[in-house]
Amino acid sequence: MFSFLTPKHYIFLQAGLGNQLYMLAYANYLKEEGYTNIKMISLPQKNNQGDTKDRTKRSLLTELPKMLGIKFQYLSHRYVYSFLLRLPKLPLYKTLWSKIVKLDLEPAKEWAVFHPITSEELFNIHIGYYQACQYISEKFKQQVRDAIINIVPNNTTYTINKNDVAVHIRRGDFFTNGNENIYSRIEVSYYLRALALLSNKIKIEKVYIFSDDFKAILEDVDKIKELYSIELVEGQSVLEDFAMLQKFSNFAIGNSTFAWWGAMLAKSTNVIVPKTPWKIEMKDMTPYPENWILIENKKNTFNDESKLLSFSFNSLL
Repeated sequence: MFSFLTPKHYIFLQAGLGNQLYMLAYANYLKEEGYTNIKMISLPQKNNQGDTKDRTKRSLLTELPKMLGIKFQYLSHRYVYSFLLRLPKLPLYKTLWSKIVKLDLEPAKEWAVFHPITSEELFNIHIGYYQACQYISEKFKQQVRDAIINIVPNNTTYTINKNDVAVHIRRGDFFTNGNENIYSRIEVSYYLRALALLSNKIKIEKVYIFSDDFKAILEDVDKIKELYSIELVEGQSVLEDFAMLQKFSNFAIGNSTFAWWGAMLAKSTNVIVPKTPWKIEMKDMTPYPENWILIENKKNTFNDESKLLSFSFNSLL
């Protein structure tokens, strides 16, 4: 009778496929914690459906929330998002409006730090990346596996063996538009160390190389090719790459959440990842499952919080 008084939770869906999965995992985490009336919201977009090879059309999971039992809705206008970010600046927000509308804005330098929800108001708006592994349940991962099977046709021509290795080298938008101040550049030396470590565990048969920008990694590919039999995974759609990653047992991957999810959804035996995926120092960050192997990569720091805030939230406006 008074359902309009039941608290509601809105999680903002943003960025690419890997990040969107973290946000869906967070929404599912809220469900499993007993919170109800959960809905994903997104900026209006023209090209966000289907199976595409176009790297600029990265919002591929808008059809997944429904399959996972999570409601989905577009914001009416991009300025709505801008308004939501400015809620705390409204007159009387702290004393009055925050008791009705709670803006749960993830701390800018803590997107891989676990923050359990502690309270709720009538309207709760969650904006963040939620890349702490504690938000991800085994049930959610199985739901995503099932959904991907339904979405992506199994038409790959590759035959993956148990001693093959998936290498994912992310370039592209990681090093443009200010992102170069956020992401550590994962050099080929890291991948060679990772493959050497895997060579001590298994007899590597073939190394399959995935990338969003093969032109940018030609020299890296040549150096890996000197030591291992390789296969470049080119010409597939983003979702086909994503489904194929899940067929591997062994991974040497960089700092792409796209690749992380491929490894998390796979029946993986060995997953090697960079110890410092970002240039930002995060205390108590937990981006990886406990059984993954962390090795050193070039470490940098970035402490200009104003630029970080601009990257994290305002770049979408």
